[in-house]
Amino acid sequence: IGLNAPSTVSGYTNYADLLNLQWGNSVKFRVDYAGNTTIAGQLTIAGKICIELTSCSNSLGVSGNIAATGTITGGVASPDYAEEITASDLSISAGDVVAMDPNNPGQIVKSSMAYDPNLLGVISTHPGFITNAIPGTVNGTTNPNTNQRPLALAGRVPVKVSTQNGPINVGDYLTSSSIPGVAMKATQAGPVIGRAMSSYNGTAVGSVIVYIAPEYYNPSNSQTLQANNIIANMLTVNSAINASSINNSNLLTTGTLDVIGSAAVGGSLTINGGLTVEGNVLFGSTINGIIIDGVTHQLRLSGTARNIKNITLNPSYAGSIVSSSIDSACSSSNNGSMSTGIATNLPTTISNTTMNYYQWNSSATTSQCSDIVIQVPIPTNFSAWSGTDPISISDFVNSNQAKVNIMVQDSTGKIEPNVNYLNITPSSLNNWTSENIGSLSGTYKPGGVMTIYLRISSATGATARLGTINLSYLSSF
Repeated sequence: IGLNAPSTVSGYTNYADLLNLQWGNSVKFRVDYAGNTTIAGQLTIAGKICIELTSCSNSLGVSGNIAATGTITGGVASPDYAEEITASDLSISAGDVVAMDPNNPGQIVKSSMAYDPNLLGVISTHPGFITNAIPGTVNGTTNPNTNQRPLALAGRVPVKVSTQNGPINVGDYLTSSSIPGVAMKATQAGPVIGRAMSSYNGTAVGSVIVYIAPEYYNPSNSQTLQANNIIANMLTVNSAINASSINNSNLLTTGTLDVIGSAAVGGSLTINGGLTVEGNVLFGSTINGIIIDGVTHQLRLSGTARNIKNITLNPSYAGSIVSSSIDSACSSSNNGSMSTGIATNLPTTISNTTMNYYQWNSSATTSQCSDIVIQVPIPTNFSAWSGTDPISISDFVNSNQAKVNIMVQDSTGKIEPNVNYLNITPSSLNNWTSENIGSLSGTYKPGGVMTIYLRISSATGATARLGTINLSYLSSF
């Protein structure tokens, strides 16, 4: 420890340190002859530092300039820059939307009308930096005991909002509402305070984070009408629309309609320009409607909007095989022959005037049988089977000794429980009839297959014939 006073040496003056504190050979605290102070470690002060001030109420008070080569940080949760401004109304608090006071120049009042022409901005909740403040009185928060309020100039601040003009979504421009001090979504030309960075859809006054960017918002004069949601009874645009969703009763545009999300039009839609949709286009409803898929670009139908399509299989059925060893019933009783023919003069219950058929004749006195197996491709536009009788088969027998049975497997290979070698033998002899098999409950995948097993049997003198198979389904496009 050295505590020294200046001393005079012949020819010059040598000034020693006033105070020099060391630990070992390392100087920790030093005050030189001129009063310059050097601190090697951390300086902790329990009170305040007042520079060029006789007193100050803040932790650091400076009267003069501050120069920094690094970063001056306003602190966490203080992401805005504000200035102190005089409030005519002392009830103004953080988050209030304010306007210029026409009766007191340079002062502010709460905004109290939609699209207030004197709209100025928002009162900051906890600014990181404050300018135009009286030294010794700034504490970073609104002081209700003074007439000074921190008006946000830049950054992000909480703002009081209402859904008076519809729900607020991220990206919406905000303006003043008829509720004093409260903002709403801007949907027409007028002054705005900035853009919402969070959403709100409540019934009472709420709050959203707003990026401060005051400007005069005028969508009607811009080349593109931009908004997250457009809700109107009648919307006419002469240029273009760019929105995430549109919900109105009548829409007329002579430019380009560009919708990122959904567009719901309850009335007429007239577009004289182009239509660009990066999503689905729905006509009607999702239950009964037409959908243009924004991913596959295909037309999909639902509910009553689906068309009934038919698949017709004529003997010899495409993709079929004839075998007597497929099921156990025929593997040991298959004495007979399978032939083909053409039937004419068909009854009106059969849609065709002529028809190809398979015919089974047995050479034994006991019932003999053979199987026909058909793999039917499921169309890619398949949505569901139509009605309660999606499959009908034309068949014919001339004796009670002849029978026709059917089994159906779905696309997963599962047997339909109600169509497990179901008897579809005609009830009348020597007549072609169209037999239905009832509803199907299995899983049928577009692009997959269903398998139909037909067992045709007879004894000596009896004949069984199989004709056209019709399948009806509802198409998804």
